[in-house]
Amino acid sequence: MSWTPEREKKLRELWKIGHTASQIASLLGNTTRNAVIGKAHRLNLEARAVSKKSTLKVNKESNVKTEIKTQKLGRKAKFKALLSKYKNCFSLVTVLMLAFIFFNFSYFLRIVL
Repeated sequence: MSWTPEREKKLRELWKIGHTASQIASLLGNTTRNAVIGKAHRLNLEARAVSKKSTLKVNKESNVKTEIKTQKLGRKAKFKALLSKYKNCFSLVTVLMLAFIFFNFSYFLRIVL
């Protein structure tokens, strides 16, 4: 299979419309997806959308630090964190109000006592 000027023209048109390489290969006939990709590259046709894998490579190459996702705390863990953080600052009434906000009172008693 050789790339004639007519086939190249059709490749450019189909590529511009947004057909995939597999679709173009089947429409042109007697060619493969890889041949279409190679020819598109050699013709310097505009690149397709960036894949997830290539964006990861770009981030690694540019040494951009990615945000570390922290695990969400459950209600129990949030409440315990508040208690330990503000242990000396809260009065008993404030602690009890927090207990009613996060849990029912009986659950609060099981944690504290």
